[in-house]
Amino acid sequence: MLSASRRRGASPSAAPTSATEIFSRPHACRSYTFHVGEVILSSVLRLPLLALLGVQLEQLALYEVMLFAVVQFHHANIGLPEWLDRALRWIIVTPHLHKVHHSVIRVEADLNFSALFSWWDRVFRTFRLSPQPRQIVFGVDNER
Repeated sequence: MLSASRRRGASPSAAPTSATEIFSRPHACRSYTFHVGEVILSSVLRLPLLALLGVQLEQLALYEVMLFAVVQFHHANIGLPEWLDRALRWIIVTPHLHKVHHSVIRVEADLNFSALFSWWDRVFRTFRLSPQPRQIVFGVDNER
């Protein structure tokens, strides 16, 4: 997450110059929003569970491609027409829906955890829309 002093539209930080910087700075690469170590570790830890559940390689590949595409989409700094966002957010996480999760306000940041399918937030009662998503201040409150 970005520091509380960073606002939407602020210039991005300098690009990492080494593999060490990429590994130690989770959001250093602006095109991918997860820490490299997090991706590798979570993938390795999921394999035994997926094997136990009988998930086939093709199914896993389809899920991963969809997940990657939707995560890139909902972290993009774009606005969709309201009618399109409303329709899409019944199934997938949209930028409007996910922005709440990056709010500096703790109550908002503890919501909208879904990465691919938005219905999980409805099921677990962590779903919230912001009436003014452009007013959300992104970051982490230093008092957390």
